[in-house]
Amino acid sequence: MRPVSSQLVFAAILVFIYLIFGTWFFSWQEGWSNFNAFYFSAMTLTTVGYGDFTPHTDLSKLVTIFYAFSGISIIFYSLSLFAREYFDHQEQRFERITSIPHRILQHTRFRRVQTLQEIVQQSPLKLKKVEPKKAPKISVSELLADAEMGKNEK
Repeated sequence: MRPVSSQLVFAAILVFIYLIFGTWFFSWQEGWSNFNAFYFSAMTLTTVGYGDFTPHTDLSKLVTIFYAFSGISIIFYSLSLFAREYFDHQEQRFERITSIPHRILQHTRFRRVQTLQEIVQQSPLKLKKVEPKKAPKISVSELLADAEMGKNEK
């Protein structure tokens, strides 16, 4: 198992702290339950914002503005770090899979071709080279003589 980068851990902790702060603040300022305050914080940070909960006090509205701008930036930063870690891992995995030495690949290809040639050679359907038949040489006088003999036989 690969160790997780410190940047990714830091980003995850920062998102968690931000959610805890939002939950505490909106629960305290708006009088919402902890669940509803956490729900509002998560919807704000993920830019969903259904609108079923809205801050009513001026202080809550002001904090929500800064909370949304900074929190959304943190979320996108965390997602970009996660994506980079994932694609780096996939790239290393691909390099590990494709790092077979070229010699081995050539040897394997050669063996396959050789095996195919052996199969063709051992096949019961062997093609023989056929020479065209040569017509016998006959002179014109022989042809005329054969023609005369054919007439006489009739």
